[in-house]
Amino acid sequence: MTGSCNTPDNGARPAAAHERKTPSAQRSDVLLRAAIGLENLIQKPENAIPSAVLNRTKCLVFVPHQVGTRGGAAPGIESCRKKENSWSSPVLLEFTTPQKRQMDSGDLVVLLDESASEKLLRGELRLGPQSRAFAGRTTRDMNLATNAELSQDIWMYTQQDGRLIGKSVPGTLVLQSSSEQKPETAFQHIVMESRAGNPTARFAAAAISFFNTITPTGIIIHHSGIIPTTNELPTDERQVDRFHQKHGFETICFGRLYHVAYHFLILPSGEVQVGRPERCQGAHAPGYNSYLGIALIGDFSSVDNPSGEKGNTKPTTRQMKSLALLCWRIRGRYDIPLQRILRHSDVSSTLCPGDRFPFTSFLQQLERQQ
Repeated sequence: MTGSCNTPDNGARPAAAHERKTPSAQRSDVLLRAAIGLENLIQKPENAIPSAVLNRTKCLVFVPHQVGTRGGAAPGIESCRKKENSWSSPVLLEFTTPQKRQMDSGDLVVLLDESASEKLLRGELRLGPQSRAFAGRTTRDMNLATNAELSQDIWMYTQQDGRLIGKSVPGTLVLQSSSEQKPETAFQHIVMESRAGNPTARFAAAAISFFNTITPTGIIIHHSGIIPTTNELPTDERQVDRFHQKHGFETICFGRLYHVAYHFLILPSGEVQVGRPERCQGAHAPGYNSYLGIALIGDFSSVDNPSGEKGNTKPTTRQMKSLALLCWRIRGRYDIPLQRILRHSDVSSTLCPGDRFPFTSFLQQLERQQ
C-alpha cells in the first residue's frame, strides 16, 4: 500500500554494560531504538491495537529492550498527546522492576489514560493491579469498531520477535529531568528532521504513526462537494489534499506526511485515486476514523446543489461501478460486514453524500456480490 515502508535498523546495537554515555547520547540512543521498535511494530497488521484503546491513550511509554540496563532498571521514553494529532517532545524516564527476568522479555510498550498520565507527570507511576495496569489487547484478541467503555487505566505490551503481546509487567516508571525538551514541532519539520537522522524527530514520527495505524473496521461514503476557497469542484486528489492541509487535517503515518482526510477519491470518470493509506486513521468522520473514507467527486444533495452549480448532482455510472469494486475489495481484505458500510450522514450531522446518492440500491448490489 502507498506510504508503507520497511525501515532498516541503521546498525543500531545494544549499549555494552561498560559503556558510559552522556545524558544527551543516552537520550539519542533510547530515542533511536524506540523509533525503530515502533516502526517495526507498525509494519505488521496483526500488531494493531483496537481504536478504543488508542483513543483513550494520553501518554505513550516505550522502553527499548536492554538499552543500558542496570540490574532491574532500564531507560525509556515518554511522550503525551497534546491535541488529537500533536505530541509533546519525548522525555527520558526510567523503568525499574523487581523481576529482573522481565527485562529480557523484549521492548515494553505502555499506554496510559489521562488519570495514569497525571500520576506519571507528578514524577512516578507504579505499575501493577493497584494502578489498574493490565495486559493490553490487540485486534487479534478483540474487535472494537469505535470507542468503547474500558475500565483499564494502563495497557501494557511486550514486543517479541516483531510480535506485540499483551503482558503485565510489574514495576515503576520515574520521569527524569531533561533540559533538552523543545517546543512543539510542526509535522512537516518532524518528517524532514526524521529523514535527516534526528532521533528525536524519528521517535516523534514513529509515535504519531503508531497511534494513526488502524485495522479498517468499516467504510464511510462521502461526496467531495466544492472547495470553498475557489468555489470549484476538485478535479483530483492533489486539490483536495491542498485544501485539507489548510484546514489542519495533516498527520504522519508510516513516517510520511499526509493531508487528505479520505483514503480514496473517485473521479466522475471512474478513476480511483489514493489519499492516505488504508492502514492510516482517517480524518473524515469523528468517532469513526477507523472506517475507510471514500469520497466521490460531486455534490449529490438536492439542498446544497439543486441545479448542478456545484458539480454533478448524482454519481456517474462509472463512479458507482468503481465504488462497488473498491468496496468489494476492501470488504474481502478486512472482513467488513455490510452493516458497517455507512454514509457520512449516518454518523454525523451532515447532508453528505446527499439524498441523490442511491444508497439503498448500492447496498443491495453489494449484497448480491457476496
